Amino acid sequence: MSVRKPKFVINNSNFEKKNFSNQDRNFSLINKSKFFNCSFEYTLFKETKLNDVIFKDCDLTGVVLRGSEFHNVEFNNCKMGKSEFQAGIFKNSNIINSACIDIKIRGSYFNNSEIVNSDFSNSDLNRVIFESSKIRDIKFSNCKMFMFFCIDVYLKNVKFQNSNLTLSKFVNCKKNNSPLEQNNKLLCMFEKNVTVEA
Repeated sequence: MSVRKPKFVINNSNFEKKNFSNQDRNFSLINKSKFFNCSFEYTLFKETKLNDVIFKDCDLTGVVLRGSEFHNVEFNNCKMGKSEFQAGIFKNSNIINSACIDIKIRGSYFNNSEIVNSDFSNSDLNRVIFESSKIRDIKFSNCKMFMFFCIDVYLKNVKFQNSNLTLSKFVNCKKNNSPLEQNNKLLCMFEKNVTVEA
């Protein structure tokens, strides 16, 4: 089986205040690079591989990163509303201090990753899996979270509000101030070996 050759490559580069918006960059490779205050609005990066990449103060509104792989990637203080990350694989990657309202991240997998101080309101997180990860100071309001799985995850100050957590599972997790309140849809929600910190 042949491996698809990247159509666009960024390697070992730093960019500041560069505009990458409204471009077709599907099937790209971005490696060992940093982006500061750059714009990626509505750019197509479907099935892109990102390794050792930092996005700081960037605008990724409406960016399409469906089916992409993120290894050691950090999004810090970014605008990520209306972006698409469906079926993404996030390993050792972080989303920090970012606006993630109305994003589509359905079917993604997070391993040894962290999302911190970000708002995911009105987002599609159906079938998302977090494993050996941390979720801190996060707002999940009016979210689709059907079959949302957390395995060996630390949750602190996570606000679940008016979200559909039907068939979601929390296994071997530790929670601190992260209750599943009754204003959520919790049909067949399952918890096992979950400890609650005072």
